[in-house]
Amino acid sequence: VKTVDEVFSLLENLLGWAKSQSGNLSINKELIDLNDLTNNVYSLNKGNLKFKNISFSMNIAPETTIYADMISITSVFRNILSNAIKFTPEGGSISINSKVDDGFVVIEFKDTGIGISEENMEKIFDSTQHITTYGTNQEVGSGLGINLCKDFTLKNGGDLWVKSVVSEGTSFLLRLPETNNDIKNQ
Repeated sequence: VKTVDEVFSLLENLLGWAKSQSGNLSINKELIDLNDLTNNVYSLNKGNLKFKNISFSMNIAPETTIYADMISITSVFRNILSNAIKFTPEGGSISINSKVDDGFVVIEFKDTGIGISEENMEKIFDSTQHITTYGTNQEVGSGLGINLCKDFTLKNGGDLWVKSVVSEGTSFLLRLPETNNDIKNQ
């Protein structure tokens, strides 16, 4: 039985994917307070974290900003946090950490989940591959989310990559501009 959140997430991913593939995705970049964005996404997932008894922490310096499109980057954060919850067993932990690195902010979503196999690591960002695995409570996804996250991150002038060890956890890392680098570099 799918929850309302799962159905909404699937529809949101399908819509985002369709807009992105058709070239109708509008990217309107602005300065975004990273703490505000992270707190908003945390609030949306608080119930699922509590349900699975997963501890959550944030380590983001005050006044850290990213220069991105609010709608697409919020979708990226929601997808990655949702996956971390899905693949972290009851009693595990998830943290979101950031650091500034040469005009960019590197944001790490780190979990103590089941990890990603080497075989699936090779396929995770390959849009020609379809990976659907079950979460620790048999939650299932569409397989669209991570490809959408990569696409949205690239369209925002950033990058997305993953590090994982089976049975130890996964870290998804985003690198996004701290400010409008186009203006700064002129």
